Amino acid sequence: MQIAMNIKAFYAIELISENFDKLGHEEKIKTLIHEIMHIPRSFGGGFRGHRNFVTRKKVEDAFKGYMNRT
Repeated sequence: MQIAMNIKAFYAIELISENFDKLGHEEKIKTLIHEIMHIPRSFGGGFRGHRNFVTRKKVEDAFKGYMNRT
C-alpha cells in the first residue's frame, strides 16, 4: 500500500478508551510502551509479535528506564 501511495511507512497506535481510560497513570505508560515495542526497529511497515520481542519483563525494564529519566 505504501509503495502504491508513494509514502513512507507510518504506525498508528489504537487504544480502546473504555479500557485505557480506566488504567492508572503507570499502567497507561506501560501500555504505550508495550504497543511501541510491536514496531520493528527498521520502521519498515511490519509488526513484531509477542514472542521474544514484547514481553512483560521487557515492558517493565523499559518502564523503569523511562521512570529513571524523568
